[in-house]
Amino acid sequence: MSARTELVLAHFLRNIELWLSGIGVVVILLAPWLMAPAPARYWKVVAATAIVIGVLHGLIFWLVRRRQRRIRGILIARVRAMLQDEINNRLQLVIAHATASERSAMTTESLTEVRRSVREITSLLDGLTSERLRAWESYYGLDRDDAALRQIDARSIGQPGA
Repeated sequence: MSARTELVLAHFLRNIELWLSGIGVVVILLAPWLMAPAPARYWKVVAATAIVIGVLHGLIFWLVRRRQRRIRGILIARVRAMLQDEINNRLQLVIAHATASERSAMTTESLTEVRRSVREITSLLDGLTSERLRAWESYYGLDRDDAALRQIDARSIGQPGA
């Protein structure tokens, strides 16, 4: 596939809703002209064509959205697995350190609290879903403002001026 073809395809997929709507309008306008119905039937042909195009749009948009949700679910599962591995490794180090320190300053109650915190963090990681992500974004106002998300990203990697 040529670079130009890939560019056109990428543009089409990024703007698929607009392209399909535009094509649908063109088909609705051209159908009566191609069929050359009697003047009394002109609007019936337009209405029937619009209904068919509307149903096709709905089906295509549903399929696209279903695919996006499936891909988002796979991505979240992969991120969850990565986070679980990274965080559980570090938490095990905390538990090992706490257990080793138990003889000195750490009480049994403190060690129990560390273990409870580890279980709670693991439980939070297990519960990551796209719905929880949307609720988190809504809570912090990130669903309305991408600048806030960029600001959080900049702070997390320590960029100056963030």
